[in-house]
Amino acid sequence: MKLASIWTDNAIIQRDKPIVLWGWCDAPRARVDAELGPVHATGAAGWDGRFEVRLPALPAGGPYELHVKATGGEECVLKNLLAGEVWLISGQSNAEYPLKTFTPDDPRAQTRLYLQEGGVDDRLRMFTVPRDSLTTICNTVAPGACWKTSDAENAPDFSAVGAWFALYLRKRLLEIPVGVIHCSWGATNIWPWLSREALAAIPSGRPILEEYDRLMNQPETWASYPPPFSYTEQPPALLEQARATGKYSFRGYPAYDWNLPHKLFDTMLAPLIPYGLRGILWYQGEEDADFEKDFQPYHERLLALVKDWRYRWADPELPFHCVQLESWCAPSTEGWAGIQDTQRRLCLETPNAGAVATNDLSHDEPDNNHQHDKRPIGYRLAQLALGKTYGFNDVTPAGPTLTKITAEGSSLRLRFLYAKGLHSSDGQSLRAFEIAGEDGSYHPAAAQIDGEEILLSAPEVPVPKAARYNWQPRLPDGNLVNGAEQPALVFRQESSL
Repeated sequence: MKLASIWTDNAIIQRDKPIVLWGWCDAPRARVDAELGPVHATGAAGWDGRFEVRLPALPAGGPYELHVKATGGEECVLKNLLAGEVWLISGQSNAEYPLKTFTPDDPRAQTRLYLQEGGVDDRLRMFTVPRDSLTTICNTVAPGACWKTSDAENAPDFSAVGAWFALYLRKRLLEIPVGVIHCSWGATNIWPWLSREALAAIPSGRPILEEYDRLMNQPETWASYPPPFSYTEQPPALLEQARATGKYSFRGYPAYDWNLPHKLFDTMLAPLIPYGLRGILWYQGEEDADFEKDFQPYHERLLALVKDWRYRWADPELPFHCVQLESWCAPSTEGWAGIQDTQRRLCLETPNAGAVATNDLSHDEPDNNHQHDKRPIGYRLAQLALGKTYGFNDVTPAGPTLTKITAEGSSLRLRFLYAKGLHSSDGQSLRAFEIAGEDGSYHPAAAQIDGEEILLSAPEVPVPKAARYNWQPRLPDGNLVNGAEQPALVFRQESSL
């Protein structure tokens, strides 16, 4: 008997939700009995041996043992399982960077700080999905993955953002265990994380698939990719098949390129479904900010990803919180800032979604789009989850997030979410606001705080139509924050009538 690879010793299971346990046994049509602490349930294996058992929900608690038995004597036992809160973090390198990656002169500085602040915690655990670019939809992740407790030995390899997020969540949720499933890969566009079906359903996805399929059917494509045919070593039989035919029998991919349509969904994400989650954290977009003006396809793909993942987990309201990209010396304003604004718009266009700003962190490392210190980002994501997902009324979920612009004569009035206590972070006049008229030419604007709203005006724009803020990835100078000292999100928006 083999359980799904996400089910290992030390696992944290999502509390207060039905528990889906799945795996494979040798005997087709076998009866499968599962017992997890005080709850138990029965299921049956299919002709291929795959079984799925749905156990009743558990409150926070544990540790528990899981006993799974099938007719014929097959049995599996897991130990030290807890019921608590489970979050998935995914994306590219900024989600992937581990705690041990801090500064070149002191790479363990962030790990030490994390451990000093409470990171030695048996009730905080992480499951890291290994990088894998195999060539088919996978049932399991690459070998060796398991749930690990947070301690001095394991923590250095944890996703830094995921670890800090979990630590701050634990501090507020007190005795409730927190688990993070980390599934990311640096330098990836958004399309490897979308399923093939989701890409096929959107206008900006179909051309990608058509080009991908065209390339895969050209013998010269395969001639340029000698063995091994993937990031991880392939079984010998599969290699022989590839050498003989020049492609695989199912969705042949060029090997070394993990950044292909639906590839990482197939190999790294699919094996996790439908493990119970409270929500998803998304930190990605740098690779899609292609330094051009057309960032609309990313907007469509991000919305499609949220919809698809919620569908896969059978939860149309699954919380989805993202990190608005940090600002740095990017080669193009439009592409980078456009991605940032897409991440803001996600909050307004998708229920149970949110975003946190990071543009104020850029000045410490202006030439680096991988900020070493992930603590403030993890903290802000935790605040977002506590305020928006868990409903803590004393927590401000995020920085001022623009929702609406209306014209008032020669001025524009801006309205925000999370606008209580608006002020400048440095005590000076508000900066980095711009407005534009009918010609679309932007000019610096004077900004005046009016309660929880802001009025903008500029003598060069007598009839303003649009506004933007911090639309300069090259060291933005914005200083708008709310009463919780959370910085405002980058935005650009036209006024509504």
